[in-house]
Amino acid sequence: MVQQKMRVLAFVLMVLLTITPTAEAFQLVSIDQEIRIGQDMADQMEAEYGLYHDRHWNRLVAEIGQRLVPYSRRPELPYQFRILDTDQVNAVAIPGGFVYVYRGLLDAVNDDDELAAVIAHEIAHVANRHSMRRLERNLGIQLGLTFLFRLLLRNEPSASGWQQVSNVGVHLLNQGYSREDEFDADLTGAQMMAQAGYDPKGMIRFFQALQEMRRREPSRIEVFFSTHPPHSDRIERIEEWMDTEYL
Repeated sequence: MVQQKMRVLAFVLMVLLTITPTAEAFQLVSIDQEIRIGQDMADQMEAEYGLYHDRHWNRLVAEIGQRLVPYSRRPELPYQFRILDTDQVNAVAIPGGFVYVYRGLLDAVNDDDELAAVIAHEIAHVANRHSMRRLERNLGIQLGLTFLFRLLLRNEPSASGWQQVSNVGVHLLNQGYSREDEFDADLTGAQMMAQAGYDPKGMIRFFQALQEMRRREPSRIEVFFSTHPPHSDRIERIEEWMDTEYL
C-alpha cells in the first residue's frame, strides 16, 4: 500500500515538474510552508545587508505597501515592508509576503506614485507566486523527490532541509525572474496602483528615471538592468495597457 502511494505521488510530482503552472494551479507548498521558507530567506537577506532605520522612509514604504495589499491576488498573506541598508538600486519580493526596497532605490523615486509602482510590482511577484512556482520546480531538481514527498504530504522537513530550501530560493532571486513574470508583475502592479488610488503613470515615470540614473551612475544600477527586461519594452507594455484598458 505504501509503495503504491509512493508511485502515485512520484507520478504527480513528475507531472508538476514538467508543466508550467499558473498562479491558480495546484500548489505543492502550502501557505504556511511558503511563509516559513520566506522567513528563512528574509533572515538571510537582512543578515547580508542589514535594515535601514530611517523613520520617514520606513513609515512611507509600509503605508504604501499596506494600501496596495487589499488589491493583490493574495491579500491574506502577512505582508511586511522593509528597507535594506545598501546603496544598490533594487527591490526584491520574497515568498510569504516579505517585500524589500533597497535604500539606494529611494534616490531614484520622485514621488509616492513612483514608489508605489516599485512596491506594487514586488507585491505582484508574491501574489502571483512567481518565486514559489520557480522554487517548487527547482526543489525537485536540486533537493530530490524525497524532500518533495514530504512537502506534498505536509510533513515538516528538518531544520537543515528548510535551510536548503531557503538557500535555493535566495539563489533563484539573485538570478532574476523571467521576462514574462516581470511583464506580468508590471501589469498586475499597475492595476493594483489604479485600484488603490495611485497614478499608474508613476510606473512609466519610474522606469524613465532609472534610464536617466543609468546614464549618470551606471555602476549603481547595473544589477537592476541585468535582471530585468529592457525598460523601453516595459514602458511600451504599460502604455499599451493604459491605452486599451485603463480609463
